[in-house]
Amino acid sequence: MIRKIIKQDKSVQYIDKPVVLVDLDDTLTWFVPEWLKWLNNKYGCHVRYEDVREWDFSYLYPTLTAKQMHEPLGLPEFWKSVEIREDAKIHLARLYNSGFEIFLCTATHYKDIAMKYDIIIKEHFPFIDWSHVIVAKDKHMIKGDYLVDDYENNLIDGDYEKILLTVPRNELFNAESHGIKRCSDWSEIKEYIMNVHLTKDLSLPF
Repeated sequence: MIRKIIKQDKSVQYIDKPVVLVDLDDTLTWFVPEWLKWLNNKYGCHVRYEDVREWDFSYLYPTLTAKQMHEPLGLPEFWKSVEIREDAKIHLARLYNSGFEIFLCTATHYKDIAMKYDIIIKEHFPFIDWSHVIVAKDKHMIKGDYLVDDYENNLIDGDYEKILLTVPRNELFNAESHGIKRCSDWSEIKEYIMNVHLTKDLSLPF
């Protein structure tokens, strides 16, 4: 994908690299398990990660208000406790080192993105700088070569290779019928992206 960059001195630079768009929550991290742990500890519940079968899992906490459900999401200490997917760190770095351009593409609320960037991305994915962060609810509007996401609705209709990372809540979704590649982990994601790129007979800008 060729991108046009206008520098501060108004000069124009063209970058020709394959672009990988990557979701944040539950794609680079174990976000939902930590959220469940926080709610379970505070309210004496026993919801398991494998119980979550829908994007909105408030039905599993019928006695909690929306405010109670979302309370931890604005707390820095919560995000510091969210575990990183170690295989994501390894294989996303390998894609970057192989010449792919990596963009974070997240629907994170604008009030929280700077906090999450500093705590998670800056610390664990230092090759993704602030200029490579895209905040968007409608991800199908973003142009790239690949999108990796755990939420199937973000992948439908997009103009890129669509890769769904399997989590309990999307296991029943028929990815193949929507032209989406399902992967179980980041090793499989990395191999798929590399193989697709080689199949297209495209060179990488080492």
